[in-house]
Amino acid sequence: MLTNALIAVAITTAPMQDTPRPPALTNAEACLREKVADAVRVSSGATDAAEFLISYLCAGPVGAASSWQRNTEMLQNIKGVFDGLNLATSRTAIDADDAELSPEEQELNEAAAGMDFFGEGLDGVSIDPVSGEFLFSGEASGVAANMVRTQTGALGQLFNDPVPVFLRELAGRLVLEHSPRR
Repeated sequence: MLTNALIAVAITTAPMQDTPRPPALTNAEACLREKVADAVRVSSGATDAAEFLISYLCAGPVGAASSWQRNTEMLQNIKGVFDGLNLATSRTAIDADDAELSPEEQELNEAAAGMDFFGEGLDGVSIDPVSGEFLFSGEASGVAANMVRTQTGALGQLFNDPVPVFLRELAGRLVLEHSPRR
């Protein structure tokens, strides 16, 4: 019975393989596949070819994939923080009507008041599936949206937008497949 339960948990928690991937990722993969022969032809070795493929021949699509990955993770993290704060502060606000607040609850109540400063939060902020850049609709207003708008470029420079690992691995496999046997 325990085995059946573990199998059920594994199946229900396994990542969905049929989830469509954004064009930022599929475009980068397609570029690598399309241009690998050129990289191998002009490079001195496998490492050189893979780096040339990622950093030069497919720099645009790989850059979009890097932006999509960074910005998607950043937006999910920031939304998680806002959702958690909203949940914690809304419960404290309800409890505030019933009794005196503990110091911890008072801090949450003050945080709730501070949440108003951020406006509508991140409603209307999304990620462009092709370029990986942030999109701001008319609903995206307030300090939170402006914070995302101004900080993403700085964070991209700070973190140097690393190439997604799966693209580096794909480039390496493709180069090896296309390299002449030595």
